[in-house]
Amino acid sequence: MIRMSLQTRIAAIVAFIAVAFAVAGYAINRRFFYEQFVVIERKAAVDDLRRCEDAVKREMHHLAVWCGDWAAWDAAYSFVEGANNAFAAENITEESMKNTRCNALWFVRADGQIVAQKTLDLTGTENLTFPEVAVDRFPSGHPLLSKQSLDRGVSGIVRTARGPLLVASRPIIHSDFTGPIAGWFVCGRLLDASAVSALAEQTHVHFDVWDVDAADIPAEAQEAVRVATAPGDARIDDTSGETLRVSGTMNDVFGRTALVIHAEVPREISQQGAQSMEIATTSTAVAGIATVAVLLALLSFTVVSPLRRLTEHAARIGRDADLSARSGIVRNDEIGALAMEFDGMVAKLAESRNLLTETARRAGMADIARGVMHNIGNVLTSANVSAVNISSALKQSRSDGLVKGLDLVSERRADLAQFLAVDPCGKILPEYLAKAASALRSERAEMIAEAEKLRAAIAHAADIIARQSEFDSAGSAAETLPLAAALTGAAALVEPAFRRHSVVLATHADRDVSITVDRTKLTQILVNLLTNAKEALATREVSQRRVNLRAHVMGDRLILRVEDNGAGLTQDQVARAFERGFSTKHNGRGYGLHYCAVAAGELGGRLTMSSDGPGLGAVLTLDLPVAQGASHPQSSSPSSAPSATSVGSQA
Repeated sequence: MIRMSLQTRIAAIVAFIAVAFAVAGYAINRRFFYEQFVVIERKAAVDDLRRCEDAVKREMHHLAVWCGDWAAWDAAYSFVEGANNAFAAENITEESMKNTRCNALWFVRADGQIVAQKTLDLTGTENLTFPEVAVDRFPSGHPLLSKQSLDRGVSGIVRTARGPLLVASRPIIHSDFTGPIAGWFVCGRLLDASAVSALAEQTHVHFDVWDVDAADIPAEAQEAVRVATAPGDARIDDTSGETLRVSGTMNDVFGRTALVIHAEVPREISQQGAQSMEIATTSTAVAGIATVAVLLALLSFTVVSPLRRLTEHAARIGRDADLSARSGIVRNDEIGALAMEFDGMVAKLAESRNLLTETARRAGMADIARGVMHNIGNVLTSANVSAVNISSALKQSRSDGLVKGLDLVSERRADLAQFLAVDPCGKILPEYLAKAASALRSERAEMIAEAEKLRAAIAHAADIIARQSEFDSAGSAAETLPLAAALTGAAALVEPAFRRHSVVLATHADRDVSITVDRTKLTQILVNLLTNAKEALATREVSQRRVNLRAHVMGDRLILRVEDNGAGLTQDQVARAFERGFSTKHNGRGYGLHYCAVAAGELGGRLTMSSDGPGLGAVLTLDLPVAQGASHPQSSSPSSAPSATSVGSQA
């Protein structure tokens, strides 16, 4: 886990808040502030489109005004009536059409018959025809001739092969604006590229005009035609970052969609909004950085530095264990209160430590006493068995028979020869005395062996008490002895108990290996392990009770194993086997294996346990370092010349 100081954490938190605030500010500016610029820009783009449409409509209006001037003219009235044949030659000329930028003129009688017409390419390069408007006459009900009032006319758009044609129609009346209506004067002006360019200069908006069926119409303009539902609808394409592409449609005089007006408006408003947003975000970031710096400085002075002092003081106490030291922090705030409470806690801790030291000393003494009693209990078990064997042998001794025989010899001393030769009792007395003497010799040997075991057990108990009384001394009483002798000595101490419970104990050790170790501690470990193994066999049938004690050298380690085929353990029990106070026996106190594990550690080794499960026995392994635990010749190996000693019997 990465360690992070409080100051770094505070800096990270404050910086995170500042960054979050800047991001939130940017998001808010983007969502509301900048979006308002976008809305205004889109509205301005639509307004520019409307200006383009209005420019086209103004062009139609100007054409309608000029058309009205010609229609309310007595000379034109007479011409349509057929009374002024010179009118056409004098007035319907190329010059007059160029002056008015008119591409087509039609004088139409009231019945729709065309009296005169003239078309002109204002560039003078070719003749024009507009069959889309009329050829010889205007059909009845034509939109350009539908208005019958004296002061009203029609203006609009007609789609032609030459392009959109702006047209205007006015009824031909007298100059004083009186009727009746003699016919109609219709004029037209092409909305070509030059006309559109002139209108763009007037509106200061770059736009184009296409016929709805033009082959070169852009895709966005086609989309405007597709989605247009009525004149005045606008479609905006904002996929370009530089311009807004806005498109709209206009109808012709027949009420059908005729033109697409497409304008490209620079995105100056949104760009200005983006710049404003960047300025606002930068200002917020700068203000946030300044705020973070000020906050960090204030927090460092008011919070972090005092807490660092208190932390260093606590670490120093933990390192030096000097519970008399005090923080020296005096403040009238929470940190000062914390420092005061910490100093008070340290003072109470010093008090508690002194009390705990005394309590621990007493508890240690009690623990040592329990360990000593447990170890001595194991030794006294063997001693008690030997004492019981000696007592039983004495109670069953053949010495009474020998005394009776000797008493009989004393009584028949006077005729002893005759008694031995003639009396039937005398004849068998020598054989009886011989057998009694032999039995006494056997009894004596057995009691001497049991007495030696009793002496060894008592000596071992005395050694345990002596060793435990010196538990606080440095070092251990190490001695060098044959490994086989160490195993045989431990086996001898438990042999009476093993024989009483019909347990077969077999030892296997390399004869040529010597070990240098605390003999008493090693013996006690082995006695405890063997006793534990014996007790694990209580549920086994008598004929199956067996314990193996093996020892050999592997590399630089001395391995001693105690194997039994007893009750076995679960994996949870194996994991807790060496815990102080843990035992699988109903009357167990949990001291034996705990002591062995501690003693193994004191010898520089370790004690482990394994079991394949309940009913499958267990193996206890004592692993000691060769440097402390063993020295052996090069010829020795785990399998070289092992000794096998069996004690106990199979019933």
